[in-house]
Amino acid sequence: MKIMWGISGVILGAVLSTGICFKRFKRKIKNVSEMSDKHFEMFLLMNRWLQNEHKEKKIADYLKEKGIHNIIIYGVGDIGKNLYQQLKSEEFEIKYLVDQNKNQILDGKEIKGLNDKMDPADAVVVTAIYYFEELEEELKIRFGCPVISLADIIYKM
Repeated sequence: MKIMWGISGVILGAVLSTGICFKRFKRKIKNVSEMSDKHFEMFLLMNRWLQNEHKEKKIADYLKEKGIHNIIIYGVGDIGKNLYQQLKSEEFEIKYLVDQNKNQILDGKEIKGLNDKMDPADAVVVTAIYYFEELEEELKIRFGCPVISLADIIYKM
């Protein structure tokens, strides 16, 4: 009888361990898949941006045509830094850089957090394109101006 209980315990332990490992593995696969989707979306955006550049289509010109003369850039990762550099070279007014990683400096300009005090702008351009839908409503409420995904700009140019 003790042997049966021992074998049952081993089998139950193996089943439970397998279930726990499978759950962790499934969560990890989901995270890797999301990161893959995010980076693929970023690649496609940067590819189109470069194609637009070859056709001499400028983001600053597009924004000005829409009546937008000063912006807040939300998201200061690689894409946000590239947008900042391009608009700066076009002498376009970038009022603020906003990111979760606040209190840093980019090219002498302070990166602010969402809760920092800021004056209004004509629009917020979101470079965190993969998370745009999650951010859009919060940013509209926070800044009280149009919130535009950089992907919408790039693909509509």
